[in-house]
Formats: sequence, C-alpha cells, structure tokens
Amino acid sequence: MKGRFVKILPVLALLVTLVGCKTLSGAQKTPDEQNTVAAPDHLPPQTLKKGECALFLFTTEAPKRFVFFHKQGDVRAKFIDGQRAFELQAGTPLDDLSLMETFEIEYIENKNRYFLSAAFTEALEEGRRLRATLKQRKPDGWEKITPLAGVYACETGE
Repeated sequence: MKGRFVKILPVLALLVTLVGCKTLSGAQKTPDEQNTVAAPDHLPPQTLKKGECALFLFTTEAPKRFVFFHKQGDVRAKFIDGQRAFELQAGTPLDDLSLMETFEIEYIENKNRYFLSAAFTEALEEGRRLRATLKQRKPDGWEKITPLAGVYACETGE
C-alpha cells in the first residue's frame, strides 16, 4: 500500500498546484480593480464640417499619437498629456492660419500656462504640414516641452 501511495503523491501534488493556479487566475477583482479603465493615450478621431479648418497635432516619437486638436474660430483646444485629457483655453479664437508662416498661441488650464509655437513646413492638398512645440509652464516655474508635428487642414467637402 505504501508503494502505491508514493506513486500517487506526485499526481496529487500536480493536481493541487493546477487547482491553486486556476483559483488565483480566476480570483474575483476588488471593486477598485473592476472600475479601473485604462485611459487612452491619444485623442479620438475628430471631424470637420465643410469649410471648417483645424490644427491636428501628433507626438513626434514612435508610435505617433494624436494628442492636440484646435478648431479654427474656437477658443478651446483638446490635449492629452500622458493619459490625462483636458481642454486648454486660448485668449482668442484660433485664427485662419492658411497664410501664416509661423504662429504662437497661449493657452491656460487651471493655473498652468501652455505656449504653442509652430512653423509650417510644406503645403498639402487640403492644408499645410507643420512642426510645433508645446511648452507647459506650471506656477512653481517648472516647464515641460513637448515637440509635436501635424497639419492645419480644412474640410473642402468635395
């Protein structure tokens, strides 16, 4: 009988291990874990109506992420910094940028100030490509500089 038990012991150990692993992997999540949703690291697609124009800016490192959107005529811009999405408020509505070579816009969000400076690099069929820098300045003087690239595009509706 003792020899038979010795032969079954490894099989029992394996079954206990497998059942334990299954229990751990199927364990119930805490309420905090169930409510945790990963925030997106990019903005959703934005649409323009016929005749509307906007800035669409992306991160410059791979993979490129859509992180900044400002529609012409609006004072609000959408921005994602890491996994935090928020609106930036400009002092005046976004101008028609179609004839400019460079531009600068100042935004405010809470007590943070953002300075977008950009230069156009080439013309496209429905807009212009540009390189930009978004500088974030916090009240304590801390600054973060984010290089961006993108387009100023218009919906022609053709």
